[in-house]
Amino acid sequence: MLTEAEREMLVNNTKALLAQFEAERQRELALAEVTRQREREMAEAKLIALRQLLAARQSRFEPSQILRPGPQQQPLVEPEPPPLEVIPLPKWASLKKPNSSFFAYGMSDSQCWVLMQSASHAGCFIAPAPIPFDSWDEALPPSLGKVDVDREVYISDSNISALVGWFASRCTAGSRIDSDAVAIQNFAMGMQKPNDT
Repeated sequence: MLTEAEREMLVNNTKALLAQFEAERQRELALAEVTRQREREMAEAKLIALRQLLAARQSRFEPSQILRPGPQQQPLVEPEPPPLEVIPLPKWASLKKPNSSFFAYGMSDSQCWVLMQSASHAGCFIAPAPIPFDSWDEALPPSLGKVDVDREVYISDSNISALVGWFASRCTAGSRIDSDAVAIQNFAMGMQKPNDT
């Protein structure tokens, strides 16, 4: 139990402590009010600046300020870009079996041959590339295949592995394997000597 003196001291200290808490609360309220006032002023200043910016932008696009070409002036019209050059695919491109590759071999005499598995029969096609050259139909031995002049290819009953082996052993100017006919065509064009074109 508390004595009378201790009780009086507790009451006095509590009053002092409560007075201190109230003073701190009043300071915090005053500080919060000052902060809110500053935020309002900043928001108003920002709003005024944005309104001025909007007015300035709108004034740049007033119809009265847009210059129209005079009778002697032609309006600026950008020229049409040139059309893209479309390189037609060679005849042999459509003969390849889906999901297979072309095998291109450059030979020492600036000939290029493209091998492909056939989409129409069990064998393969052998095509001169990029286009048939003079005497292409007599350039390969008959054991490799029969000439089909209409499609500009040799029709071979050999499998692709046998043909790849035959051409790879004679290839002296490079080779390319790709499923893209345009890439193979570009390779074949690079195999030609400048005076062959």
